[in-house]
Amino acid sequence: MDTKGFDDLQKQLMDVAQNEAPQMIDDQVERMLTMVLADVKLLTPVDSGNLKRRWMISDIANGQGNVGTNVEYAEAVEKGFTHKPSGEFVQGAHMLEQSLEQADDRADNELSDFFDRLKSELDM
Repeated sequence: MDTKGFDDLQKQLMDVAQNEAPQMIDDQVERMLTMVLADVKLLTPVDSGNLKRRWMISDIANGQGNVGTNVEYAEAVEKGFTHKPSGEFVQGAHMLEQSLEQADDRADNELSDFFDRLKSELDM
């Protein structure tokens, strides 16, 4: 039985998996995190602008990365806080939560596009 076609496909799959897919996956993760970053910046309320400016994407490796900030009051802005002078509760902006929900809404299309690009790498 001739398995040359299957052997060629298997070789192609292994080549893509080892050489091209890791970078393609990191590129896709970066693309999706860039969308989250843009959304979170749009939704971040502005007082001084410090929080909005300091959202960032971590280094992306092995298909993983994060959107975050090192601004100490980011969690209070996200979830809400009690204003000390007045004692009133200030509602959270939920900018990161909403941005992640928007990313989740786009995920199916993004993944479909990713697999189409991966498929074209295999010339299928």
